[in-house]
Amino acid sequence: MLLNLTELRAQEGYTVISPVFRKPIAIVLSEPVRMPKKQHKDSLVYFSKVAAVADKRSQLQEAMQALPPCLPLKNLNLRSGYGPRTHPVTGEKNKFHSGVDLSARSDSIYCVLTGFVSEIGYNSLIGIYCRVQHGDYIIIYGHLSKLLVQAGDSTAPGTVLGISGATGRVTGEHLHFSVKYKGEFINPLHFLYAIMTQDANQNVAMLKN
Repeated sequence: MLLNLTELRAQEGYTVISPVFRKPIAIVLSEPVRMPKKQHKDSLVYFSKVAAVADKRSQLQEAMQALPPCLPLKNLNLRSGYGPRTHPVTGEKNKFHSGVDLSARSDSIYCVLTGFVSEIGYNSLIGIYCRVQHGDYIIIYGHLSKLLVQAGDSTAPGTVLGISGATGRVTGEHLHFSVKYKGEFINPLHFLYAIMTQDANQNVAMLKN
C-alpha cells in the first residue's frame, strides 16, 4: 500500500503519510574547550570560553529543532499496520503490533527529527535496532542490517541511522518503525502525519516537552 498524504484519515492502523522527502543534512557541534594549565590565572578566560561554547551549542540545538522533519524512508510502502494483527511468523491471532512495517530493500534509514541516539543493539525480535530520543518521544527503527550511528550521537532530520535489513524474527526484509510517547506506544503513522503537517514552532515545542 503506497502512502499518500491526501488520503490520510485519522483512523486505526492503515492511515497514510506524505512521501515528501527531505535531503539529508549534517551538523557538527563545536569542539570542546580544554582546561588551560594555568587554572588560577586563566580561569575567567576558560569559563568565558565554556559559556561561549555552551551558548553556541544552545543556539545550534534550537536551530536543529527548527529543521523540517524527514520521513524514515524515501518511499513509504505499508506492509503491516499498527494494532492487532495475525502475526506473520507465529500465526498468533490478535497479536498487538506496536509499530508499522514498511517495505525496504537495503535502503538508507533516516532520522525523522532532531534528537540523540539513546540506544543501539540487537534484539531477537526486532534484530539490529536503533532508538532515538526526541523529548518525550522515542522512535525505534528495527530489523536493520547495519548501523551507522552510536549511542550518544546527536541526530538531525535526514541523518542516516543505518541500512534496512532482515535481522531478528521476520519473513522478509523491511523496516519496523515504532514510536513511544512517555513510555507508551502510539500510532506511528498518526505521529508522522502530525510532524509533517504542523508548523516548525509546534515541532520545536514538542521536542522541548
